[in-house]
Amino acid sequence: MERKEQLKAIVDLALSIDRKAEAIYHQLSNQADNDELKDFWQLMAEEEAEHNAFWVELNRAIDKGKIPMIFDDPRETFFELLEIDKRAAELVAVPNRRVSVGDAFRTAYKMEFYLLHPTFEVLFQLAEENAGIPSPDEDYQNHIRQFLEGFARFGGIDLSLELAGEFLVHVWRENRRTAKRMVELYGYRSIIPSCAGCGKIRDEQGKWVSSDSFIRESLHKELTHGVCPTCMKELYPEVPAPEGSGTSN
Repeated sequence: MERKEQLKAIVDLALSIDRKAEAIYHQLSNQADNDELKDFWQLMAEEEAEHNAFWVELNRAIDKGKIPMIFDDPRETFFELLEIDKRAAELVAVPNRRVSVGDAFRTAYKMEFYLLHPTFEVLFQLAEENAGIPSPDEDYQNHIRQFLEGFARFGGIDLSLELAGEFLVHVWRENRRTAKRMVELYGYRSIIPSCAGCGKIRDEQGKWVSSDSFIRESLHKELTHGVCPTCMKELYPEVPAPEGSGTSN
């Protein structure tokens, strides 16, 4: 499996997990015994639906070659998400019957915890940095706040749940910082294969392209052309070297 397909497989799993989260919240809404609680779970489901649209857009960006493979071991990442997908499926498979408010929020907490796998945050950062796709994690802290406020309103919050909520926010913040550093360092740690004969560079898809094309398409940077002081001296000796250029006559 080539790297683009590996990355798409990871994104497909992320989409599958988020769709299960949406299904769980719809299920909790159907199981709720009052309209306010139904509306609360429905709101949570709608927020997950917005995430689903993000994954579809990210896959389109991968098809266009805008998103690099940043994971050192894509297979390991894939199988970690596959395990989470299985656990989320178990939550969805719970019989559609009335449950207590406490049980409903425990189910939701498990799902939110699964969604905190670091891969999600890395993909959010990659999408925003390389394809300009707005990251859905911007509203995550508000999402958790709504979750805790909902429990306090409908079920009565206790210290253990309050600490659990703070833990979710803490993990989210740490993941965000780590993912940002990972994306920033990607360009510095990558080895770029270059042809010693023609100077072409092999891109993420294995194609040999010009350096200009690689910089535009893979690094997403604009290239401007100029003349370095050494070439200026050799090609245009009649032109005085600018001050501070490091060249001498």
